[in-house]
Amino acid sequence: MSDRHLPDGVAPKRQNIRAGILAYAAGDALGVPWEGKTPDDVHWEALEELPARGDWPQGSTSDDTEQLILVAQYLAEANGRVDERHFLARLAKALPRMRGVGPTTQAAVRRFLETGQLHATAGSSIGAAMRALPFGWATPVAAAEHRRDLTIRLSRTTHGAPDAITSACMTAEMAAWAIEQHPIDAVVAAGLHEANCGERPARPAGSYGPGDRHEVRRRTGRRH
Repeated sequence: MSDRHLPDGVAPKRQNIRAGILAYAAGDALGVPWEGKTPDDVHWEALEELPARGDWPQGSTSDDTEQLILVAQYLAEANGRVDERHFLARLAKALPRMRGVGPTTQAAVRRFLETGQLHATAGSSIGAAMRALPFGWATPVAAAEHRRDLTIRLSRTTHGAPDAITSACMTAEMAAWAIEQHPIDAVVAAGLHEANCGERPARPAGSYGPGDRHEVRRRTGRRH
């Protein structure tokens, strides 16, 4: 994006990230009762009532919110150094409490528990993209390569298809631009640019520089 002349972004605060998580959860809860339905099946007059979905409590969020929070917490605690095995172990522990987990993520966790394999070889659903916002929130716009590597490494633990990983990278890129309050057209352009970059090899574990780790600490409030 070096050829784009945009005003400097605004450094995000922790309350901005909390607001993002809250808005995400609210949208998730609004959509849960209608997931899988066609527009004609949605009772628009009942949206604000948040009707219950099956035996789920009214106003429930789905695994999308649970996994997004799990990724955010993991990034804060990992201090810029991610480990696919540690992440999958955490996901496997949390999975039984999550509602609505899709077959791709379930299969990936089962694979990990049975074989220890860290990378999915298939899986083209949007599950990785749905939990990708924290990668953008935790990294500055200028750290595009770092952000892409973080996103790829943790996304491919459950989703192996290039399209699934690219969509996660697009989501993370737009999140980075949005949290710094860049104009919406710049946010969209950043996502399209990331889509054109495609999937790239991730760096080896622990290869991020001190500046990268300092920025993650600053944004998440970690003091390690």
